[in-house]
Amino acid sequence: MQEKLAIMDDLCQQKDKALQEKLAQEQLEQHEKDIRAAGPKEEIRAFKQRIQEIEGKHHKTEADLKSKIEFHKKQAEQNRISALLSERALLLERRETESLRKKLVEVSAKLAGHQGSFSEPTASCSAKQIPPARSGALKMPSQGGVDELKISVLWSRKELHGLKANAI
Repeated sequence: MQEKLAIMDDLCQQKDKALQEKLAQEQLEQHEKDIRAAGPKEEIRAFKQRIQEIEGKHHKTEADLKSKIEFHKKQAEQNRISALLSERALLLERRETESLRKKLVEVSAKLAGHQGSFSEPTASCSAKQIPPARSGALKMPSQGGVDELKISVLWSRKELHGLKANAI
């Protein structure tokens, strides 16, 4: 009986040892599974974090680009308005220039008519001298633009005024 008990005790210890090894093996496998499962979970967490960072950068870039677009739209509108105002000013200057040219032609014609009538001195006007017309005063300005044209018109007005004063 002692023998039988020793054999049974030995058999029990072997089974217990086998079960403990099996349990240790299962715990090791479970631990490895947990580690492997934690790896993808960690990767998933890292990917989610990276996605959030990229979306944050995307939203910031989008907001920056929208503000730049808005700025450029405002600038384009200001440029358009400025161009319209410049075109309007140019049109007004051209009209004024054309008007001054017409006046210059009229004044030149009147002056030429008055010079013809004053070129034959009469007995009452023989003592008075009519100054000759200034050379270049009645010519169209070649390059000076509106300012030179205005000066020419003013000189011609002064000469006409001087002629009228001398004629009286």
